[in-house]
Amino acid sequence: SRSLTVTVHPSGMASDECSVDPIVFAASEQTHTFVLSNCSTAGVVNLNYTISGTAADYFIAPNQVSTFALRSVVAVQTSPLLLELNSTSSLFVLTCHGNVPSGYDLTLTLSLSGDPSTASTLSAANFSLDHDNQTVSFQIHTGTVNGLLSIDFSVSGSASTYFDVPSSITLPVKARIALERIETRLNFLYTNEFFIILDAPLPTGTELFVEISLTGSVFSNVSLSANNISFTGSERMHNVSLSTLNVAGIVLLQWNVSGSASPFYTVPDHVMVNVSAFMYTPVLPG
Repeated sequence: SRSLTVTVHPSGMASDECSVDPIVFAASEQTHTFVLSNCSTAGVVNLNYTISGTAADYFIAPNQVSTFALRSVVAVQTSPLLLELNSTSSLFVLTCHGNVPSGYDLTLTLSLSGDPSTASTLSAANFSLDHDNQTVSFQIHTGTVNGLLSIDFSVSGSASTYFDVPSSITLPVKARIALERIETRLNFLYTNEFFIILDAPLPTGTELFVEISLTGSVFSNVSLSANNISFTGSERMHNVSLSTLNVAGIVLLQWNVSGSASPFYTVPDHVMVNVSAFMYTPVLPG
């Protein structure tokens, strides 16, 4: 019996590691599928064909060249889930899932948008990628404006046709809700006035509600001047008074935030307050 083998030859800018197993036709076979495998470079691949075997004299190899493009992505490997004000602790890592073709270049450009972008900067905004350098990292230096921050991406260069980038990454930049002058040890029949302060003003057109809940052994013997505090417009501070009765024990203050600005503020840690009673020795007559 005769044999026929079709050999596929990849060529072109993206063909470096591409391979195709030889296609062997048995006596009764007329159709075969093949797989182009191990391709790791983005760009154009050309396929040429040759035939061999004892039946090769009776067949003509395909004379057309198959040409197609392999596309790749610049993907986000790691990124923080949120950013904090006045921070440089964020680290973003981007990598090409497919190699940049040898002799070609790819320029990745970053920009910031959103309210926090007016006070935030990138550690670097332009990265040059090539066959030997396909992973980049950067940080965002946040300032004093919170809200939604978007990182926008674009590519240019001779290999840019073959790479896709994320349209954008959007993260909340969060400010703290700080507590000042809150005392963790109180005597009974005492009033402690403390302050709830926003580290950054509300993003334009938003509002914030801070709810204080009480638990603990004596929470029913403690009162607050306000359990629900609302911030609107340019408000940055509210004062609250905590008053104790003549019962000693522990009360826990816990916090919850809601409203359209709540994604842009971190909730304070709970506060445990010890309410103490007086100890005294009575004066006995004589």
